[in-house]
Amino acid sequence: MVECYQGMLDEEVEKAFRKAFPTAFFIPSSAAMLTEKEINEKLKEDITEDEIFGYMTRYTIDCYFDPAEVEAVQNEIAATDKELVIVYGTGAAYILPEPDLLVYADMARWEIQMRFRKGLASNVGVNNKGERPSLQYKRAFFVEWRICDRFKKTLMDKWDYVLDTNTPDSPKMITGKTLAAGLQEAVTRPFRVAPFFDPGPWGGQWMKEVCDLDRGTPNFAWCFDCVPEENSLLLGIGDIKFEIPSIDLVFAQPRKLLGEPVYDRSEMNSRSALISWIRWKEAISAFRYIR
Repeated sequence: MVECYQGMLDEEVEKAFRKAFPTAFFIPSSAAMLTEKEINEKLKEDITEDEIFGYMTRYTIDCYFDPAEVEAVQNEIAATDKELVIVYGTGAAYILPEPDLLVYADMARWEIQMRFRKGLASNVGVNNKGERPSLQYKRAFFVEWRICDRFKKTLMDKWDYVLDTNTPDSPKMITGKTLAAGLQEAVTRPFRVAPFFDPGPWGGQWMKEVCDLDRGTPNFAWCFDCVPEENSLLLGIGDIKFEIPSIDLVFAQPRKLLGEPVYDRSEMNSRSALISWIRWKEAISAFRYIR
């Protein structure tokens, strides 16, 4: 089982694994998903037609899948005479929740944004590589990253291996136990995350000089630093730098990272936010009905 965070390229995963295991039976998670039209229809209220704004979705990974197709894939796996079956893609671990071996292919959001801009990546369950990157990003921000993060948190204790896929064509893999030990170590001492710099229409040259950035980039307008959802965390595994989204540390060690008072307060605020969100959605629905 190769569970992939949004932004991973299915064809890249399949190509690499087919090279290593040419006789395996391969099944992409997309084989059990709803049609693109059905997915768009289901998610449209959260994505909205606005250029910028949307709703933080409350959907979970099952929203992408057709129950009948999931059952068909499960039956196909049970019936095959192949010794090795590899299910891969976003939601693969939903299709077969008890695999013999689970590999999690992780990726930082800054790399996903770069892939959107280069026309390499689609959103989950749809083929929209030609869509404007800003709209792809908005869909990912309000919907996919929420769904993938919720699913990730349920899987972290089950990871046999973790893939760092941030550098194209140069994946790195460690065991889930090694990653857990690295995250445990991180919360015992001071650390910082890897900053992410980005151009923008109002940007200038100041950050290039101060932060020694790429001189070939027209300008730099943004610096994301110490933002767990945006930045990466680098773990030293021997001589290798293993890169993961720094939000993984928040998911794995929230109490030790934040401290009990902050953690308890954030949990309380999350529950309050959920109640407010439900009431807001009800109010919007009522307003639309009245109109």
